[in-house]
Amino acid sequence: MFVLILPYFVGLATAGWTTPKIPAEKYKGNWTDLLQALNTSELFWRMKRNYSLDRTDCNSWLKRAISLTDYDYFERSRKRGSVWLQQKLVGTLANQTYGPTMTSRIENTTGPLVTYQLRFWSWSEKCGVFTSTGDRCEQRAWNSRVTSSNPDCEEAYYSICGSTGIPSYKQSCINPNAICLGFPSRC
Repeated sequence: MFVLILPYFVGLATAGWTTPKIPAEKYKGNWTDLLQALNTSELFWRMKRNYSLDRTDCNSWLKRAISLTDYDYFERSRKRGSVWLQQKLVGTLANQTYGPTMTSRIENTTGPLVTYQLRFWSWSEKCGVFTSTGDRCEQRAWNSRVTSSNPDCEEAYYSICGSTGIPSYKQSCINPNAICLGFPSRC
């Protein structure tokens, strides 16, 4: 009997999280993964990140157009819980030797530029991990998967990004009337 319940208590002690099975350096998204990840008519939500932003959440990308070299999209974020910001961005797609990238800038400007590298993509979970300028790391998921369990994507995030996972997506991102209970609030 002790043998049967020991795994249960070990799972509770680690909050269900185990050491990543695959080392971070083994994760490498490919060109097809990047094109699949970006080529959706759904909102592409930032679920969590390893860096802080001044009270900014609910960040999403929405495709305007995509080709083998360009990704034109809207980026939308909520600032300080109530102010929504939206801008048109242009991404230049490239298949680098170290992995697929998208270098983004605000439309009709020359900078600043942010380069995102796709490090992991799960087609079945519609979820991926991107790294960007300055050791930033984030997990993104299609709108249809924001309330789903994404275990492969979770494992990839913590392996690549480390233990910091600041929530960016909240229920109130899509439902302004969401009732928020508990601490910490996810609204």
